[in-house]
Amino acid sequence: MQPIPKPVIVSSYKYGRDIAATLAVVIVIAIIAYGASLSLDDPIGIDALVFGIAFLGLAWRMPHMALGLGLALAPMQNDVSAGLGPFKLSMGELCVFLCFLVYMMKWFSKECEMKWGPFLAPMLVYLAVCVSSSLTHWADEAGTAFLQMLIYFIVAPVTYANLVKKPEMLIIGYYMLIGTCVFLAISGIAHGTFYIYGLHKNGVGSSLGCGVVVATELFLVLKKPSHRAYMGICLAIILGGLIFSTSRGAWISALVGYFVVIGTRGKAKSIFQATLVLVPLIAVFWIVLPDDKKAYATDFDSKSRNISARYETIDAARNLFYANPIFGVGIALRKNVDATNVFWITLAETGVQGLVSLAAVHFFCLAMIYRTQKFVSRDDPRFSLLVLGGALLWGKIMHGVVDHYWSRGPLLIAWAGAGMATRIFHNEQDRLKRLRIEIMKYHRRRLKSRAAKVEMLGSPEQ
Repeated sequence: MQPIPKPVIVSSYKYGRDIAATLAVVIVIAIIAYGASLSLDDPIGIDALVFGIAFLGLAWRMPHMALGLGLALAPMQNDVSAGLGPFKLSMGELCVFLCFLVYMMKWFSKECEMKWGPFLAPMLVYLAVCVSSSLTHWADEAGTAFLQMLIYFIVAPVTYANLVKKPEMLIIGYYMLIGTCVFLAISGIAHGTFYIYGLHKNGVGSSLGCGVVVATELFLVLKKPSHRAYMGICLAIILGGLIFSTSRGAWISALVGYFVVIGTRGKAKSIFQATLVLVPLIAVFWIVLPDDKKAYATDFDSKSRNISARYETIDAARNLFYANPIFGVGIALRKNVDATNVFWITLAETGVQGLVSLAAVHFFCLAMIYRTQKFVSRDDPRFSLLVLGGALLWGKIMHGVVDHYWSRGPLLIAWAGAGMATRIFHNEQDRLKRLRIEIMKYHRRRLKSRAAKVEMLGSPEQ
């Protein structure tokens, strides 16, 4: 019988010229923005125009680099919308939205496909539930929250799944994210605080948690010793920043993502290598951590302000759910309370139907990734995209149980990863479909060959 062909291992892409071109675009934008700030009293308009035109051009010519910038800028969670309308976008969200506009233009001109993941149906159900629950308790915050959900659940997945034809090219985005996380880790340690650049320490910490997960996966797959050494240094810096941020929710997120990475890799060697790097680093950073930060990180007393605030959120959300168990009070709630428990906040916002549909969204997405990774070689660069898609999403779910789920940065990174995994899912489904067709043709040829032999030799009765 003809052997079934093994999965094709996709070769790595060379990014030298693309990186140089992207840096040139960034430098030009920076120069024009600086000149505008010197010559104009209010340069925001000209800055936005120049950035928009330059970025749209980059997204059209090199979409993988533009999407990579979306990942790299995701940790910078500051609002850059300047109060224009209901949209409140960070730089990362703005980059992804502009890429989405380019994608829609290419889709209308039939240069791109539109493929969705199996999680689309429960996602639409959840969005519909959010609208129906919010109509009876409408507030401006509900509109803002819904628009942000469209960015995370619709715009990011569909753009990362379809704008780039070769998903392995998107791995550059994770390397760019590592660069941003290294910068934030060094800045936080140097300043002695992670309340930096207008960001909250938990926001920075959750981004660094994503960075630890990504750096761990890339460290395990890099072949050249020099490249692994550089990635090991980046991993050490980001891990140090994560520990010094004392963001315990981010610690949990990183730990869950780490176990997903090494568990998916499924090799004792990978587990040993990752553990050999991380455990000594964690011990060293904990030893040098100041005593006041150690006390804060190990304080789980329900009377402490940090812990009691979370219990207050749970109690308030539980009471709202008991009063409105079916429809909830609407998604404006997450903007008006310290929404540090996605389970109870979802029940309070949208009732049982909202919780079930949101859980289904994550279940179908993770099931898609689990099914697809069986058909992709572990030496294929696309396997890293699948690993990180599952690890970042699992980490975000667990982070949302103890901290904010609906937070900028890590949520965009997680669902961008889901979009990359969606593209690989469809590629593998198409490959398996072609393989089944080839097997069917092979069996038909064998049957015809046997029939021809029978005719030549005559029937057994003769």
